Amino acid sequence: SGRGPHLVVNRPSGIINPAGGTTSLSVARFTLLAGTFNAPGGTLTVGRQATSETIFTISAGCTFTPGLGTVTFAPSNSTWGGDTFTVDVSALAGSTLTLNHVGINAPTGFGTAGPPWVTTSGKIVAAGNFTHIDGAFAGTWEVQGNMTIAPTADGGSAPLPFSGGNSQTFTDNGGGKTSGDLTINKSGGALKLLTDMTYSAASQDLII
Repeated sequence: SGRGPHLVVNRPSGIINPAGGTTSLSVARFTLLAGTFNAPGGTLTVGRQATSETIFTISAGCTFTPGLGTVTFAPSNSTWGGDTFTVDVSALAGSTLTLNHVGINAPTGFGTAGPPWVTTSGKIVAAGNFTHIDGAFAGTWEVQGNMTIAPTADGGSAPLPFSGGNSQTFTDNGGGKTSGDLTINKSGGALKLLTDMTYSAASQDLII
């Protein structure tokens, strides 16, 4: 239990696997400089209480294998304002990293001037579920599984595209919503609303 330090993987040959019996891992930051990293089958939690910084980086030519688990971005701010924490996958092909389940859980750690923000350099695709627990999010994300907004979510500015060929559900438990456009562009299946879906930011569109 607890959070480990900055995890840096720089292994040009071979594969880094979780130790036997390891289902979850929590680190302050994650950097993949060389090689292949296989995430644990439970939850990989990345982030710490800090000022604005890059918390997750994958360099060109590297392979991050998410498996069937969840990657949760979980920083918290250490200043009065809303610090920004970056997930950088811009060096990958297409500037895109596809994960399985994705969580954003960025609570306010200090002050009340605004929540922490989790943003991207490049695009994160959630092939599984996307859960917005706390904090705000910006950048480029794509949801191909179920979307859940917790009561503690703080919204954000990111567009929210729903895609893929699977049936999806949307559940809003009362938290803040993003002000970016919502796009439904699916190759199959349907997006089913399990609650009301209310988005009303200025100039915000629903594109189908």
